[in-house]
Amino acid sequence: MFGDVKLIPDKSSYKIAPWNYDIGLCFVNLANHDSTPFPLCGRSLFQSTAQRLRKEHGLELRIGVEIEFMVMKKVDSADGGVPKYMPVEIGSWAAGRTTLDFDEDLAAIARQLKQAGIVFEQMHKEAMPGQFEITLRFDEALKMVDNYLTTRMIIAKHFQKKDLVASFLPMHPGIPMGNGNHVHFSLWKVEGVREPVNITGDTTQENKMSVVFQQFLAGIIHHFNALTQFMAPNHIGLQRLQPHRSSGGYLCWGMDNKEAPIRVISPEVGQGVSHVEIKSFDHMANLPLALAAMVACGLEGIEKKRNLPAPCNFLPYLLDEATRSAAGITLLPQSFAEKKQALMGEGGQAIRDLMTSAALTNYLLVNEKDDQIPSAMTDEQQVFCLINKF
Repeated sequence: MFGDVKLIPDKSSYKIAPWNYDIGLCFVNLANHDSTPFPLCGRSLFQSTAQRLRKEHGLELRIGVEIEFMVMKKVDSADGGVPKYMPVEIGSWAAGRTTLDFDEDLAAIARQLKQAGIVFEQMHKEAMPGQFEITLRFDEALKMVDNYLTTRMIIAKHFQKKDLVASFLPMHPGIPMGNGNHVHFSLWKVEGVREPVNITGDTTQENKMSVVFQQFLAGIIHHFNALTQFMAPNHIGLQRLQPHRSSGGYLCWGMDNKEAPIRVISPEVGQGVSHVEIKSFDHMANLPLALAAMVACGLEGIEKKRNLPAPCNFLPYLLDEATRSAAGITLLPQSFAEKKQALMGEGGQAIRDLMTSAALTNYLLVNEKDDQIPSAMTDEQQVFCLINKF
């Protein structure tokens, strides 16, 4: 019991902490005193939307994630002010020298992931100073949420032992691009089949995506501005979702377009699309809550048989405003007020239907308070406040 909330362990998530065998990890659901789900428990909300997806359509969401982070060293201020956090290296993307310099760290993290039963596909140096990326293999969505959170603990604990800090903040002062948690997702048929089948792709359909998946994706796109309230809830996250930052600053989707927030991965010749990437998620998001909202929007797209807008297979920031407007390509929300406006409008109805009015009000109040912090803090003070919290 914690205050007015019960913590109910999910025994299926239990595992020994690979960095300390005296510690066990177990994720929990939040519940009221009568054991009904707590309205703002992201895990419970995701489970309810996943059950609905399965019951109504016989489908299951599976996801994989790309975890970006920066390894920093704390530098104390000479004047007694807040310390600064500086990248430990300045290598570029896939830099061989940096990979060699940090091979023991990457190998140690890989061993701990294996001990925790987490399958990763690759880890490499990313484009920004001190930045690395670890890609986790796709799995059932809630299991992947647990794997994602465990992986973050493994990374953070490893560098903490070396008196370094693994930063998962979306942006850092003076560094042009930031850290995302890119979510790759697909839909799988799990009812009425002997083995789960990926139904994301269909070679007979336009864009090599099945009709039901196109409807699911169209629902997400229709509600995307409202979804940013959950995928990038903090003002720092909005600094990352800008043009030229390989995160997607304009609302659009495209084939292999790294400047689109929704990137469809081109399939092999003769095959259908296997998965789609959303680049807008960051590490300050409550991932199960954000996924619950995403699935609710996708379900609305299936129910209303929504059609995908035309793809954007070019760099949207190279177009003039009139051309973008004619194509329906608009900037993502640039402030808490714009995110809230989208959420409370028609494009947020599916999310409002998912959450109780009281829960949504409380969620927005917390985000509004977070949004007021920058006016009283310098960039360095914000980093100092947040770097060890996320």
